[in-house]
Amino acid sequence: MDRTCYLDVETSKTPYHYPWSSNSFLSCVGIINADQERKIYWFNHRDIDVTKINYKEQIREIQAVIDSHTRLVGHNLAFDLLWLWHIGIDTSKIKCYDTQVGAYIISGQTRKMVSLNEECEHYKIPTKIDRVKMYWENDIDTDEVPIDLLSEYLFQDLYCTQGVFLKQARDIKRLKLETIIKLNMELMPILAEIKYNGMRLDLELCKKYEAEYTAKLAVIEKELVELLGYEINWDSPQQVSCALFGGTFNVDDKETYIFTYKDGRTAEKVRAVKREVELKGLFKPPSNAKLGKSGYYSVGANMMLQLKGSTAEQKRFIALLQEKASISTNLETFFTGLQQHVTEDGKIHGNFNQSLTNTGRLSSSQPNQQNLPRKGTSPVKQIFLPTFDGIMNADLKQAEWRIGAFLSQDKVMINELINKVDIHTLNAQETFEDVKYRQEAKVVSFRMLYKGSAKAFYHDPKMPDFALKKWETIVSKFENKYPRLIEWQAENLRTITAMGQLRLPSGRIQKFSLQEQYGGAYGYSKTQAANYPVQGFTGDCMYVAMINIRKKMREHNLQSKIICQVHDSLVFDYINEELAVLASIVKEVYDNLDKYISRYFGIDFNVPMGGDIEIGETYGSLKAYEG
Repeated sequence: MDRTCYLDVETSKTPYHYPWSSNSFLSCVGIINADQERKIYWFNHRDIDVTKINYKEQIREIQAVIDSHTRLVGHNLAFDLLWLWHIGIDTSKIKCYDTQVGAYIISGQTRKMVSLNEECEHYKIPTKIDRVKMYWENDIDTDEVPIDLLSEYLFQDLYCTQGVFLKQARDIKRLKLETIIKLNMELMPILAEIKYNGMRLDLELCKKYEAEYTAKLAVIEKELVELLGYEINWDSPQQVSCALFGGTFNVDDKETYIFTYKDGRTAEKVRAVKREVELKGLFKPPSNAKLGKSGYYSVGANMMLQLKGSTAEQKRFIALLQEKASISTNLETFFTGLQQHVTEDGKIHGNFNQSLTNTGRLSSSQPNQQNLPRKGTSPVKQIFLPTFDGIMNADLKQAEWRIGAFLSQDKVMINELINKVDIHTLNAQETFEDVKYRQEAKVVSFRMLYKGSAKAFYHDPKMPDFALKKWETIVSKFENKYPRLIEWQAENLRTITAMGQLRLPSGRIQKFSLQEQYGGAYGYSKTQAANYPVQGFTGDCMYVAMINIRKKMREHNLQSKIICQVHDSLVFDYINEELAVLASIVKEVYDNLDKYISRYFGIDFNVPMGGDIEIGETYGSLKAYEG
């Protein structure tokens, strides 16, 4: 029999609201059970005599309530789970439902990270009071809020959550979203676990790299000044534009002047003035460069890559600019930036956002753990250490290409995958007519999966400097080789134009909005029509893998932990004695993922899947696992 209970926790106010902070505390846990009985379990409040609280008994009672129900419902339930686990509550045997995630799925990914009040307003349910927020805004912590007011706030939170859940349940049934909702609700506690586990950072090594890269940056900027003949502000796009392509800009300066008083006396004074600086520029603007409204050229990363030098001075300047950009990113985003997110346990506990992207895939924030530089391009990953014995990375091979093959049912793509053809070498031979362009052929294949164009390849400074005509030939050969893929992309656009949405094999609905096109007209994006379904269904298939891997880890009572998810990869903190079992679990799930996907979604997934496993003493020293 289905028995649903509703739960919410109140904790110390932000930013000390997570259990791994020594300044944080759990104030209370509120529950409404399936019989509509409600209770608040107090842990920390000025009006409660803590000496009379039997914490162990309260925790046992909360556990008993959870164990006597089949479903646990909350809004942003992932946060509540962190605190339940912190006090020793086991939630592994109960189904979870997060109304925030529900709103996101039901809306076709258009209602992102909604608050409980926003969802109440959406369903025309009375919203909860906000008087408690006034206390928080006035720097009064939760344990100091009048207990009657806090109790009322907590119960209203629970009743609002209950009302929203019942409304969402009807929408889920009406829209036939049962399977995709089940998938995301099974995923949600795993993502909360990943955040709870955290990634350990070597702060000493991080600071060493910070000092090293700061010194490197100073040397580079000094040489750039010498080449330029003037010290500009590299954070000013206008000044950088003038340095590269010529022009004038104003800088703040001071000048002395003689001030005359009414009685005729004079005095020398200093005043602020604007001084105009003119630079000749070292380069001619690229042919596709356009002046902005401010009268300066864009100097973004793509423009920098298009710079071409003929003189030794120009070539050196370009090399220094590229090195400066790389060093600045490593410094600001990683070696300096990551330190700001290290908590008292020596770890970063980033968010893995389940309700934020347009496609349904995960994103990461505070900090972004999905944008760490690739191996060989930066030492950043070296600063991530295991808590146990080692780091394992398990990567799902060519996930998006394989999902694109399934969605389009392109026979050539599928046959190449079944026969384990080296697709990129073959495409280099067939489209570029030279196997030395294997890496470029790989780029073309994946961009064409998302509706790439000859003109885009032609203007990309990272691609071979071919004539536009040759790029058109390469694209034409690709389209002729994979005709069903191209036809499927066109079908998507027609469906979106007619209905404004697509439905994926997982049951996920993806909604699309009109985009401004060239000439001011509005239409649906060809790129999104090709991109979104591949991205979304790849994410859904990865979620199937994560759910099955975590389930098998529990069955084997493994204590190794999942500590990060990077789109098509899972990162583990493993115990040596568990390595062989953990690796065999991951390999079995990845190698048989086609079967797991078929069973979960009730479809015939006819494309082989698989993965690669690497291990190392740090995240940056991974090597192929040979076990």
